[in-house]
Amino acid sequence: MANASIDAIELSYSFEKDVGFDICKQIDYTDKTDILLWSFHLPWHHELCNIAHMNKDMRQNAVEMDKEIIKKCVSVGIKYGVIHPFGEPISINERPL
Repeated sequence: MANASIDAIELSYSFEKDVGFDICKQIDYTDKTDILLWSFHLPWHHELCNIAHMNKDMRQNAVEMDKEIIKKCVSVGIKYGVIHPFGEPISINERPL
């Protein structure tokens, strides 16, 4: 990647595709390539990880999950994160009046 003038990357993962993803293991790869882990795109899933979920318990679960991921990011030196505040589409019947 250094040959391609890439010196920093953003990490992310998918609930469906990356079940065993571990942020801490990623530092091993970047150390070998001299690439900075610049940021992390926090996971988002309409049902499983949505901080704007209509269900209070699901919202709280999403916040707790994000907090744990942020702690791991800090532990490997990641300083920036991207988070989705809500998801579309939200059914007209579910929207608060």
